[in-house]
Order: sequence, then structure tokens, then C-alpha cells
Amino acid sequence: MEQKTKILVVDDTEMFRMLIRRVLSDHTECEIMEVESGLDCLRAVERSCPDVILLDLMMPGMDGIQVLENLRTQYNAIQLPIIMVTSKSEAEDVVNCLKKGANDFVTKPVHHETLVTRLNNQLLFKRLSVENSRLKEIETHQKMVATYNHEINNPLAIALNAAQVIKTSQSLDQLKNLEDALWRISEIVKKIEKTTLAQNAAVDTPVPSLLRKAE
Repeated sequence: MEQKTKILVVDDTEMFRMLIRRVLSDHTECEIMEVESGLDCLRAVERSCPDVILLDLMMPGMDGIQVLENLRTQYNAIQLPIIMVTSKSEAEDVVNCLKKGANDFVTKPVHHETLVTRLNNQLLFKRLSVENSRLKEIETHQKMVATYNHEINNPLAIALNAAQVIKTSQSLDQLKNLEDALWRISEIVKKIEKTTLAQNAAVDTPVPSLLRKAE
């Protein structure tokens, strides 16, 4: 199940935000959110975490580096990809952004195809990371179910044997063994149900889609 990709554009210049809307206007899969300050960015992320952020480096008040550092205390680079947008292309500035936790950067004036490609790269990496995590969860789940199935065999054998003995001799000791075995089976079945529900919830979690051009 795919969700609509949410892109948060953070820039204090309305003209730039308008440009980004136009650049992405041919891509039907994305929802564009816009804010004009670093503080508004933090609030927007808290309300509805986007799939990727385009974050301006130079802003009055809280600049892009401060916003980046703040967000990285809560989200890692896979959970929340951040692409820095800057008019400064010096290597020192780029390296500083990457050291602080940025996933990538683009320079102003923004080249349209470069922007879309870099957005897609981050969305693809995020998708692959999510799907890889799901595969690992499925593998873990399968191993747990196999273990629980093995655990069931022993009490089940005891229960069947006790039932047979009780049928022929009406032994109270065997009745107690049967009761204990059935309770053990019940607990194992609950464990299997719990892990299955958790696995189903993980599989149903939507992942962000790549940007696609409208037909």
C-alpha cells in the first residue's frame, strides 16, 4: 500500500517556494507543504512528519543548520531525509551540512531535473530501507512461529497421552498433566497470535512512493 509522498519546503522566500511548486507540478504523487522559517519547520514536522524535507540553509532567526541539528536529535537520515538548499556552493559549506546529518544538497538556482532526481534518490533509499526492515521482520516472525510450533509438540503429546490414560484408568494424576499441558499450549498459541498481529501491522504500514510524472 502506497501513501502520497509529502515534501516539506522550508524557505523564507515566497518566490522560491512558488518555483518548487511549479517544478513538482507535473508529479501527481506528492503533497507539498510549505513553511517560511526554521521554527515553523519544526512545528510542521511535529504535526505531520514529511517523507523528505527541502531545507534552506540561509534563513533569518533559526538557520538551516540549526534546524538540521534539532531534527537529527529526533530522526535519523533514513527516517527523515533532509536535502539542504543553498546559494553557497563552497566545499566547506557542503561538507558541514553533510557532517551535521544532511542527506544531500542542491544549489540555487535549482536545476529542475537535478532536484527531482535527488528527491527520488532519497525516496528510493527510504523505501528500500523500509522494505528491507520488513523482510527482516518477516524472517524473524517465521523463526518465532517455527520455535513456538516446536514448543507446542511436547505439551500436545503429553495432553494426548494423558487423555488416553484417563479414558482407560480415570487417573487424577494424568488429569492434572492434561490440564497443565493444555494451559501450556494455550500460552504458546497466544504468543503466535501476538507475533502474527505485530507482523501484519508492519506489513500494512504504507511507504512513500517515488515521484511520477502525470500522464
